[in-house]
Amino acid sequence: MGARGLRVVTCVFLTVMILGSSAVIAYAGIAYSNWRDYGPVLNINYQNRASVLTYTGTAAAYTYVKTKSGSKVPAGYLGTYCRLYKNGVLILESEKWIYNTSSDSIMVNYVSTSSVVGSNYYSKGISAAYNGNGYNTVATYQSPSQTG
Repeated sequence: MGARGLRVVTCVFLTVMILGSSAVIAYAGIAYSNWRDYGPVLNINYQNRASVLTYTGTAAAYTYVKTKSGSKVPAGYLGTYCRLYKNGVLILESEKWIYNTSSDSIMVNYVSTSSVVGSNYYSKGISAAYNGNGYNTVATYQSPSQTG
């Protein structure tokens, strides 16, 4: 399989994993929290979730936010902030909030570290939804733990 084919397979896999089951999933070093519903904010309902990915000495925390209906919102309406924990201690977080730069219905952000040893890595992020005069922020549910 060429590089283009591998990119397509990776994109399809990630899309299925992001939009898939709302149940807690732990598979091959990946664990997802349940989707958390919130809103309406400016008459739009949102969902967020966290995930943690561990593999070969690396751990990554992901934060997802999307409109519940799948409708697109303008640039700047969706925001994410990622946090990675080990054994209940915050070990890594985003340097700043990241916002969607174009009209979209979903965005994903992550932080990662390559200094991973042991177990009990999990993610709990925060998402933001524009309210006309700032942002409503809502924490994700905590992802299940994974081993590094």
